[in-house]
Amino acid sequence: MIEISEHIIYSINSKRLVATVGYKGFHCLIKLWSYVETQNVSGVISGLCGADIEEICDWDGELGALFDAFCNCGFIAVEENVIRLTCFQERKEISSGAEV
Repeated sequence: MIEISEHIIYSINSKRLVATVGYKGFHCLIKLWSYVETQNVSGVISGLCGADIEEICDWDGELGALFDAFCNCGFIAVEENVIRLTCFQERKEISSGAEV
């Protein structure tokens, strides 16, 4: 089950995401978290590219815009061709009550 802190709505990264790609982009972030939750609890997305991420999120905007926004707003990091949700594990720990 995915749990989301109410504080995410007010985070600067979320505000930047909405300013960049609109509220649909924020909705897509929730969809991506849900997908990763069912696939891999570590937040590492292997074997996918930016276009795949956008397809998972049902993004219908400009190709590459959502993935770039996720990266630029700090939700995704790409290191050595591995896509990682940067806030995924921290979000899971906060929602479970663990100390971060």
